[in-house]
Amino acid sequence: MNYTTHSFRHAEVILNEPEFKDQFEELIQVISGISDQDIITKHLSYGLLDRERTPKSISKAINDLLGERFKNCGWISESGIFQADKYTGETWRLDFAKKDISIEVAFNHST
Repeated sequence: MNYTTHSFRHAEVILNEPEFKDQFEELIQVISGISDQDIITKHLSYGLLDRERTPKSISKAINDLLGERFKNCGWISESGIFQADKYTGETWRLDFAKKDISIEVAFNHST
């Protein structure tokens, strides 16, 4: 899968520090390990029983593949952002987390 990285607020410099480097490399391996064929196969699988249930966008396939692969590496899905009880529920969640790194997956389209 082709993807582009952007070091928001110098995150790449921070993620290459010794305490984060292993998790960062694992993150890159998970993303890099998803092939175009993996995405196509996953996307088409949603419509195996009912073709009309196949999503129009491949974002569900990508998100599901990321979820499967991150979980296989010990990442926690739907991790809470805050510890306080008043911030529980689906609103206050991140997509994946492991140790000190959290990931929010987004599919933003801009020109």
